[in-house]
Amino acid sequence: SIGSEPLEFTMGGGMMIHGFEKAVHGMAVGEKVMEQVEFMEGDRVLVMGDGKLGLLIAQVVAVFSEAEVTLLGHHEDKMAIVETKGVNSWLSSKGSPLDFDNPYDFVIEATGTAEGFQQALSLACPRGAVILKSTVAQGAKLDLAPIVINELTVIGSRCGPFEPAINALAEKKIDVCPLISATYPIDQAEEAFAYARQKGAMKVLLDMRP
Repeated sequence: SIGSEPLEFTMGGGMMIHGFEKAVHGMAVGEKVMEQVEFMEGDRVLVMGDGKLGLLIAQVVAVFSEAEVTLLGHHEDKMAIVETKGVNSWLSSKGSPLDFDNPYDFVIEATGTAEGFQQALSLACPRGAVILKSTVAQGAKLDLAPIVINELTVIGSRCGPFEPAINALAEKKIDVCPLISATYPIDQAEEAFAYARQKGAMKVLLDMRP
C-alpha cells in the first residue's frame, strides 16, 4: 500500500500509480493539496505532448477543473484516448494551434524535447503561464525574450503527493488502462523491454503473479 490505508486496484491501475502521481502534482484536484496552479472556469489550457505524461495531465486538468483543455500531439490514436474526458485535440501536422486560435492562458510542456520549451513560450498569452514537466539532458539555446516581453510566468513542476493520485484511481475518475500497451509475465521480461523500446509503445507492465 501507499499512504495511510491499503487500497486495491486492477492490474493496470496499480502499476500506474507513480506515473499518475506526476500528473496530479500542481493540478487543482481533490482538496488542492500541494497545488501550484488553480485553473479557473474559462481558462484555456494547452498540454503539449501526447506521451504517457501528457495524456495523464490532460485528463487530470479536464476532470478536476472547469478549464478548456487542448492536447497538442503527433498521434491521432493516442489523443483519442483523452477525448472522452472532454479534451480537445490538435494534430501538430496541421500546423500551430495559433494559426486558427488565440494564445493560451496556460501552456503545459510535456514533450520531452529541448524544443518544447521554446515553442511553449510562443503559445502562451501575455501574462500567461508556462508549466514545465520535461527534463531534457542535452543543453539548448533558448530565446528568453518572450518571457520578458509578454510578462510570462514560468513554473517548474515535478512530483507531488501520492494521496490525490490514489484517490482518483480508486474512484476511477482517471482511466489509465488505455495507456497500457502490453502486459508480459515476469519470465518474458526481456521481450517486454524490447517491446517497450519500440516507437509508439506506452506503458508496458510485468506481471509478477505466479
